[in-house]
Amino acid sequence: MLLVGCGSKRHLNGNHSDETRVEASVPVVMSSPVMDRPKAVIYKTKNDYINLVPITLDASKTKVISYPAPSDLVNAVPTKLIDGYLLDNRGIGINTVFTRFTYEEYSRLKDVPSVAELLSSIVDSDPFVEIYVTREAKDSSNGIDFYNDIVNNNFAGCDRIK
Repeated sequence: MLLVGCGSKRHLNGNHSDETRVEASVPVVMSSPVMDRPKAVIYKTKNDYINLVPITLDASKTKVISYPAPSDLVNAVPTKLIDGYLLDNRGIGINTVFTRFTYEEYSRLKDVPSVAELLSSIVDSDPFVEIYVTREAKDSSNGIDFYNDIVNNNFAGCDRIK
């Protein structure tokens, strides 16, 4: 899985390497050298994290790979689906975790918290029960009923990544 988006260059984890910050939008599946449009992600968490800001860590879950700027959180709260599932509007992936920051609180911050603050704010390092990625691109014309039908049909047309 590859996370794509845009963002400014920043030094991560307090070091001055050439690492850059990449704002994650939604996972996309690469089917050729040309990347497809972003796919829809449907997921279920172990607890109620719907109002908590997600960040993405590396595979070892020790370094922050992606985090939002406060201004990135417009319309980012996930959409509630049936049976406790959520439709991602922010950039959920296999290495996503949730912070103690609520969307409302985080969006009012003047500055992004430090990497150390983000790491110490993680409330669950393994929050997901299931994560599914649709094989077709996410389309804004698909309403909530479309995604609820995916859940009702046992995620036919989706790839389970967790």
